[in-house]
Amino acid sequence: MNNFYNQIAVGTGLGLRWDFTYFLLRLDLATKVINPANALNEKWVLPKTTFRDGENPIEFNIGIGYPF
Repeated sequence: MNNFYNQIAVGTGLGLRWDFTYFLLRLDLATKVINPANALNEKWVLPKTTFRDGENPIEFNIGIGYPF
């Protein structure tokens, strides 16, 4: 439990939601802010964010239906 805060990931993004009568359509852009898989001094990955392939790419997600 003493190391728990070092294992938390943080992400951010924005999205659009359309609520139709029978389903929900979601379009999202998301990226990592803190990656707990990296070394202790390299967890902050937001400055390495790109739209192209790289260490921390921005992901585009399409969803149909509810998120859970």
